[in-house]
Amino acid sequence: GARIRFLLGDQDGCSAALQRCRCLCELYRMSAAEEVLDAWTARSMVYAGDAGAAAARLELLEATREVLLFQAEAALFAGDVVGASRAVERGLAMPAESVFPPPHGGCWQDGYLALEGRCFSLARSGMYLGRQLAALRGHLLALGGSAAEAVRELGELVRGVRPADNDPNLHLYLSFYADALPEESLEDDKVTVLAKALKGLQERASRIDAPAERSAYLHANRWNRALLEGARARRLA
Repeated sequence: GARIRFLLGDQDGCSAALQRCRCLCELYRMSAAEEVLDAWTARSMVYAGDAGAAAARLELLEATREVLLFQAEAALFAGDVVGASRAVERGLAMPAESVFPPPHGGCWQDGYLALEGRCFSLARSGMYLGRQLAALRGHLLALGGSAAEAVRELGELVRGVRPADNDPNLHLYLSFYADALPEESLEDDKVTVLAKALKGLQERASRIDAPAERSAYLHANRWNRALLEGARARRLA
């Protein structure tokens, strides 16, 4: 429930759901889950606009790849591109293992393993978190003025995503790639890549049956809203 509320941009609902989970962890002594829930609570704070307080909470947690991703987001949203890049580089430098969740029961290595981790291709070598870190690194390179490096890295990333991976963030990677591409490029056409990102987002949204939740996914989710605004600016939407 908390993950769904997060994707829909409902950070109040996400925080409330996480707090309920935290209470259950204390009641049933599920200590392994507590740090993951605390990390996601801090991430929800980042997206609710309280990046400073969230960063302070994240500093108290073990610096896992997931926590470092969330620290990078907190720094980025606070305007600290250098700090965000530092966190991303630390996350990418950490060794990643192929870990698959058990068929029954929870697995609390990170907040993704119980869902995305059941897709073997995404769980292999920590690919799902690794791709998010790599995509954010490319985005940060572009923001920092290293456009050519950003285009190279993001281009390699999106071309490496296979349809069979069912990566739910492909539209975001494409959006970052489109942002990094110059108006005239020898690599890929900027507008064509943006159109692919928009199509991917719309296809994912079409699978959400409830109209209010489908609208929230498109318009209240920070990254999806930015993608739509970029597409409208190009008269693609």
